[in-house]
Amino acid sequence: MPKPYSSDLRQKGMQAIEMDGLKKNEASQLFEISRNPINLWFKRRDKTGDIKVKARASSSQQPKIRD
Repeated sequence: MPKPYSSDLRQKGMQAIEMDGLKKNEASQLFEISRNPINLWFKRRDKTGDIKVKARASSSQQPKIRD
């Protein structure tokens, strides 16, 4: 799984949309990212009030599946 986008990029992308008036597709082109993460950032902020990266469980913490 790829690394999550930095908090700095998230803030800049959202600021470009909200304060600078860019459309989401324009911001995605400017920052060279897909539009989907931008949509997810706005949804996460609306739901949780924050855009921080979610903590992921490391592979050592995940239960092992045995046959």
